[in-house]
Amino acid sequence: MLTLTAMAGLGMGLFFVSVVNLVNDAVPAHQSGAGNGLLAVCTQLGAATGVAVLSSVLKGHTLHAPGGGCATAGRAATGSAAAERATTGSATDAGATTDSATPVTAFASAGPASAAAATGPASAAVVDERPVFDNGVSAAPVRELSPTGHFAPSAPYESFGLAPCSPTIGAEVSGVDLARPLTEELRAELHRSLLEWKVLFFRDQHFTAEQHRAMARWWGTPEVHPFLPKAEVPEVVRLARGADSPAVENVWHSDASFEATPPMGSLLRAVQVPAVGGDTLWADMAAAYDGLSAEMKTRLEGLRAVHGFTRTFGKGLGPEELARQQRKFPAVAHPVVRTHPETGRKLLYVNRIFTHHIDGMPREESDELLRFLCDQARHPEYQCRLRWQPGTLAFWDNRATQHYASADYYPHARLMERVTVLGDRPA
Repeated sequence: MLTLTAMAGLGMGLFFVSVVNLVNDAVPAHQSGAGNGLLAVCTQLGAATGVAVLSSVLKGHTLHAPGGGCATAGRAATGSAAAERATTGSATDAGATTDSATPVTAFASAGPASAAAATGPASAAVVDERPVFDNGVSAAPVRELSPTGHFAPSAPYESFGLAPCSPTIGAEVSGVDLARPLTEELRAELHRSLLEWKVLFFRDQHFTAEQHRAMARWWGTPEVHPFLPKAEVPEVVRLARGADSPAVENVWHSDASFEATPPMGSLLRAVQVPAVGGDTLWADMAAAYDGLSAEMKTRLEGLRAVHGFTRTFGKGLGPEELARQQRKFPAVAHPVVRTHPETGRKLLYVNRIFTHHIDGMPREESDELLRFLCDQARHPEYQCRLRWQPGTLAFWDNRATQHYASADYYPHARLMERVTVLGDRPA
């Protein structure tokens, strides 16, 4: 019997036709036509990727197309893939085996989050032919996370050093003293790196609240938070946790999505941290959106979700103050999938603490869909994690990420100071 590699030498067309019988022989009798469907799949992918596809199938794995289509070879669908089918209301039973192969479907990607792409939403879609593999057990399909095919920046950084913390999110910046005024060139390069890595980490940043506010002004207007306690200046929020004030930030969320124009970014600095514990995690919500099936992406088109503060900040307010704040910050609807205003990438924009329901959808259906979408931030493949030290500052793109502060340090003290920068209306 010829090997797949040897058959590739026959030429692409003859190669794929030659393996049809091989695939049909390898799968159960009730799927004996699977190889015929794979012919269309592999012709789209090209010879090199086609070999990988067929090898995967012959080993009994499921291959999911970037858009969510799949070619199955005798394996029941389980785990997160089954959960998504149940959530999307598919007619196929969540535990059933697909009887025929579905052609791989290419989908559009906004391309790299680079300085060149940062002038506005992408005007032309880039065809993304990255294969996605689902073995039926893993929490999330395996795929290449970078939409550009590599994890390098769009151009070298000239003003500082940068070390990525994960393939797509989080990077530690060195050689920058944020207590000193920034040049426009440095600010522009930092902003490009923020768009590319979504959250930046700076060590040994020791400055006053006034300097913290001044640094945030390089990116826009600092917000005076309507509910949280303040430091020496009103724009700097002080988050003090310890034995008498247990942490409440241990839930995935985006800052202040209950506002009509939520913050574009947040700058959080560690003043006092426990000897161990108290890490913060961030999730790349563009990668989370990319990981959805084509069926789910279609279902989310045009949906809007209602956000509000009453389930969180509203709990500690008296009736009169609650009514006053509700007049100031009425519930607001944002797109379930927003488009980043600078990179053009699509992002999941719902979170557990501020998103109440999906507008116009029955409550039970809305709750089920929101649970599924909010769970996407929990996949480690989309995350990075920071171990704080006194003087560490994290600057994140609030439009593109969610974050979670671990509460594992109770009853020890943790003191943080934060400035948020006003943003635009999600679209």
